[in-house]
Amino acid sequence: MHDIIIAIEKNKANRDLSLMVLGNVITNIFHQQVPENKRQQMAEQFTQVLLKSINGK
Repeated sequence: MHDIIIAIEKNKANRDLSLMVLGNVITNIFHQQVPENKRQQMAEQFTQVLLKSINGK
């Protein structure tokens, strides 16, 4: 993942492209490492953690 972040920064990818790439990485992690019957719940938990992180709480 470090290489992906370096590539995004090195190529000065805009915000939308950066978020799309990171979203694709997250989706891939969910498909490869999270059982299908747990994905919805884990995605909701991830979303809540992300929102808390963005809001500084």
